[in-house]
Amino acid sequence: MKIIFKKFIYNIIMNNLNIILVSVGNFQEYIIDNISQLIKLEYKNIYVITNKHFFPKLDIYKDNIKLIDPDQYNITNFKNNTKLNKKFRNGFWVYASMRLYLVCELIKKENLVNCIHIENDVLLYKNFESYNFENKLYLSIDGLFWINEKKGILSNDFRCIPGILYIPSYNELKLALDNFNYTKDDMFNLGEFYKNNKDKCITFPIIKKNSKYNYDDIYSTNYNNFNGIFDAAAIGQYLGGVDPRNIKGSSVGFINEVCVVKYNNYNFEIIIDNKGHKLPYIIINNEKIPVYTLHIHSKNLKPFLI
Repeated sequence: MKIIFKKFIYNIIMNNLNIILVSVGNFQEYIIDNISQLIKLEYKNIYVITNKHFFPKLDIYKDNIKLIDPDQYNITNFKNNTKLNKKFRNGFWVYASMRLYLVCELIKKENLVNCIHIENDVLLYKNFESYNFENKLYLSIDGLFWINEKKGILSNDFRCIPGILYIPSYNELKLALDNFNYTKDDMFNLGEFYKNNKDKCITFPIIKKNSKYNYDDIYSTNYNNFNGIFDAAAIGQYLGGVDPRNIKGSSVGFINEVCVVKYNNYNFEIIIDNKGHKLPYIIINNEKIPVYTLHIHSKNLKPFLI
């Protein structure tokens, strides 16, 4: 057992971080901006799972990314059992959960370790290849669901926004999918996994403890491990607005009703680093704190590129 564990740690150290994106069923054009940012950040191993007829759309990056055809993976169990709404926005909820199964199959087939999966509207602002992640599933929790008796969601159900996931290996993600509730979405399912497996998960910090948020909890506890914060969804919504299909017109300044942190209480600043990259910071108690991800809910990534 010790030999296997040491081998795993060796693989983590010796392998570059693998970045995984998914765009299946519907091609999300903004993935192109996302990939361009990853390349500027000098990520070396970028996998993109997308339907073969979408491959030409990414020709510009063919030397920088590995294109993966999802048809090679067997995820019929999910397809046959999902009860999610297949009509809403051409299968949005189905594809949102399906991508987790595709990521899992990719990791298994390619024997990958040390992986980060990001949604296509989530921009990274730091290269984490040298960061020493623990052998656990990292995810973003931003609050609790509202009580909704019709949907069977109670106030103690964590809302996970899987805009960014750190996945050490196939086993950790497979475990999260083993008890997937096919009637619920990816946010509920991963939140439920966290609730029942806290010893196997680490939450990305979405705030640093401060005078306006004076709590040591899952939202701030791991700040000292990163010395920066991650945006589950609410920062990107506040700075860039929400999906225009949800709210017409400008929605910049939107305050997420579920997120425990109200980012309108803080100021933000763009700082240019020595490489000329434009990086977002949040000002907390007069300290400039790096924001490592922005979830651009509006899908207009261009104003937020480095």
